[in-house]
Amino acid sequence: MTIGPRVRERRVALGLSQERLAAEAGLTWSAVQRLEAGKVADPHYSTLSGIAHVLGTTVAELVGEEEPALPLDEAPETGPSVPPLPKVSLAALSPEELEIRLFGKAAREGEELAPLLAVEAADQLVHDVRAERDDLENWLKAYAGAPSEEKMRARLDNTRAEASLAWARLYYLVLLDYWSKLADPRDVPFKGVRQIVSESEEAQGLMRAIKRYQDELRRLATGRAG
Repeated sequence: MTIGPRVRERRVALGLSQERLAAEAGLTWSAVQRLEAGKVADPHYSTLSGIAHVLGTTVAELVGEEEPALPLDEAPETGPSVPPLPKVSLAALSPEELEIRLFGKAAREGEELAPLLAVEAADQLVHDVRAERDDLENWLKAYAGAPSEEKMRARLDNTRAEASLAWARLYYLVLLDYWSKLADPRDVPFKGVRQIVSESEEAQGLMRAIKRYQDELRRLATGRAG
């Protein structure tokens, strides 16, 4: 049985609709539909991780494999397989901090926003946030392939990376909207982060994922403190 049928079988067993699974996993309905239909050959680890979390299972079970384990005689002599977390700057900003960089102030409902940046500077921000997104995705791939013991030690970093990746993906949507309106001026208003979220199903899914990861970070932090 491939990934799609496994996801569908477990979802149906739990009485969840595709829409409900998508919402709780921070995905779009079409992403879940395509996955279950077998139209996604190699789903990203973060996608499977969100689905596994909602379905109460593991990524390894969804893909039908055992957790990767490294034989003792093949263990690396020095250094962990999980690399240090990539440094991010844009993905670490709050929505208000990003808006201040773009408009000189935090966005308020009903207030017109005037851009501060030139098109070249906005284009650079789009490039930068895309690079942060790619770095985080590559880190998550490295984490997914690490031995189980190292994954356990790096669980907190994994959740931090997932949260940062969701922010990077959200801010990519925001910055792309900002840049496009500078590059192709037209009589349409600029939007703050919350307005983008309110109007985009994809952005709403990312915000749900961010909340889930933030809750998990608090849970893990509390567990370590205890």
